[in-house]
Amino acid sequence: MPATFDLPAQSGTARDQAILTHATSGDLEIAWVPLVVMASGHTVEILVTPDAVKLASVRINVSATVQQQLADYFGALLFTPKVADLHYLARAATIPPQPMPITSSTAAMQQESQKMDSALAAAGGIESGGILGTVGKHWVIDSALTQHSDKAENYGWYMPAGTKSPWNGVAIYPSVTTKALVIQQPSWAHDPSHVDYSQQACFMHRSCKADGQPADLANVLQDPTLSALLSHNGPLTVLRQPGVALFSCPSPTLSQSSLVETRTSNSGLCPMPPAPAIATTSSGVGLGAAVAAGAAIVGAGATVAWLLTR
Repeated sequence: MPATFDLPAQSGTARDQAILTHATSGDLEIAWVPLVVMASGHTVEILVTPDAVKLASVRINVSATVQQQLADYFGALLFTPKVADLHYLARAATIPPQPMPITSSTAAMQQESQKMDSALAAAGGIESGGILGTVGKHWVIDSALTQHSDKAENYGWYMPAGTKSPWNGVAIYPSVTTKALVIQQPSWAHDPSHVDYSQQACFMHRSCKADGQPADLANVLQDPTLSALLSHNGPLTVLRQPGVALFSCPSPTLSQSSLVETRTSNSGLCPMPPAPAIATTSSGVGLGAAVAAGAAIVGAGATVAWLLTR
């Protein structure tokens, strides 16, 4: 039976718990598509959500705390700023941001998602599994979090290169690694409990491939060489939102003693989960996009051969 959109009317503990309950009940709508990043003779193949996570077709708003808890449950990580840029570069459909007066109400959550759907329809729609750009602002993981105690980092809300600032009265700025522009530069203005209508949930799965070999994305992000494909400021020293207790590993039978120690300031990740199912077209062919890190799209929407042998 399809899930019902039944979240409390206002943000807060009750709404957060309702979202997490929907997650563990299998109600949240989440899909995975491949994103292939190539640079300096290396290739990293990651799985990303093509759109924000939804409940009953509504893109949910989350705090950095709740997004981290969802990431734990889904076997995923939050985007880095560079992955957010690459996600936008690999988009199959382009819609503009949909700003409104700041609010965290559930009605605004629904309104924002509906505005995005209307903009997508006006743009001609998108094939199932295609990456949508732009979704809302991202909570991101970044080594710079170590310099901002008790804060979360948000980033994104993209505009195409060449857009003039201000746009519709809103200032826009250079993105971290591309010629695209953003409304939200990397910012540490909010604590991890902050939520508003623009903060939506996108993820990258921990199951990936590095130079053709199966790998844990947590290790790739800490690798002195490979991390450069996915991080703009070197190997990550932060893999989870600091200060957020582990919510639940993908396998509920795993014990606390089975957590994986990392080389980061976050001591403890779930063991790497198995790869998820990958979104396909109506013909059953896996969708994907290939990008050159920090450069132009070289194969957006192309079928990625490694999918066929996973």
